[in-house]
Amino acid sequence: MFVKLQSYFKSLCLCERGEGIHDKCLCLLLIVYARSWHRVFVGWFTATLISFFSQNGQVRVAIRVNGNKVLISLRKNNGADYRMAIDVLLLDEYQLPSNMRFSKIIDGGANIGSFSILAHQFYPDAKLVCFEPERSNFRQLKLNMTDNKIPALLKEEAVWFEDCQLGFKLDESHKGFVTESVSDVMVRGGRPQIIDNTLLKMDIEGGEFAVLIPLLEKADCRPPIILLEVHWGKELDTLRNEEFINSLQNLGYTLSPEPDCSIYSQVLILQLD
Repeated sequence: MFVKLQSYFKSLCLCERGEGIHDKCLCLLLIVYARSWHRVFVGWFTATLISFFSQNGQVRVAIRVNGNKVLISLRKNNGADYRMAIDVLLLDEYQLPSNMRFSKIIDGGANIGSFSILAHQFYPDAKLVCFEPERSNFRQLKLNMTDNKIPALLKEEAVWFEDCQLGFKLDESHKGFVTESVSDVMVRGGRPQIIDNTLLKMDIEGGEFAVLIPLLEKADCRPPIILLEVHWGKELDTLRNEEFINSLQNLGYTLSPEPDCSIYSQVLILQLD
């Protein structure tokens, strides 16, 4: 009971980051949805309430991030948009190092731009490059960068370790993934240019196992910090996961928190020794 009360109190405190009363109410609904979308009735009821805030198919909420006002636009009735925006902008899914400055930020798997908005508030002078292969996500990404006047370089491509054509399979807006196999939908894969003092964020729905190690091995220099969402998988692939962890450590990275391959996905901070 006490834990639940703590959770409710934290949610109310997070809602204070909404710019106005409208935004605070919307933040509360989005947090409730993000934490209970898997409960059929609660998820449906909360999503219905959120839809009342929409205009022209968009749910727009203004939030304070690092003291700055940002505006995030979410597609009406798109639960993936709701969850991702709240996880990144309010629930601190990504822990950004406050004692570092970066010359470049690469957002691999940018989706609708939640992380890019967050990163720009902490490192406004860094060059921002976003990779997103799914067309409707890319349009939403472009809208969010425009609304927040963020001068990002937007690439309608999947982040990859070389320039090529890739098959794209779409499950949900935050679960599309690419493969080297031929598919009904083909997209361009692009190799990001890593320069000194680059922050690399990667959330590519399982593609990290194929992409990250060869990308780092081919790079002229390695990012001092990588923010990586690892999708260990529903079926435990012990050998693959152990090889991936060992390869990152052999490249000089310390992983935190401790990798937990028993869960489906996990955000890790990789720091170059």
